[in-house]
Amino acid sequence: MTTFQTIVVPFALAISLTEIVRWLRGGRRIGVLKAIVWLCFACAVFEPDMVQQLAGIANIGRGADLLLYGLTVFVLLTTFYFLNQFELNRRQMTLLVRELAISKPQLPDSNKIDVMYASK
Repeated sequence: MTTFQTIVVPFALAISLTEIVRWLRGGRRIGVLKAIVWLCFACAVFEPDMVQQLAGIANIGRGADLLLYGLTVFVLLTTFYFLNQFELNRRQMTLLVRELAISKPQLPDSNKIDVMYASK
């Protein structure tokens, strides 16, 4: 085992175990996905030839290319997911502000308006 593997594999396994414990204590399901990702990372660092074999099965030249393609797809999916969530939040906020504006209309205080225009 190389020095890098000696440091990284236990670190990744510890993070994975932490995520599993959090999930078992009532955490969100995303913890399981994070634990799986960390376990896969630990396996890839511990046994790099396995990634090369998977790349061969997928007809990709090198294991590094397989990882690059996989990370690219992951980043794109994550980006689109968060853009979609941002748009949903924006729409919900717009509806909420409209509802508040209709249910509790407030006219501005005339003294504040005079002060605003007097300072210009």
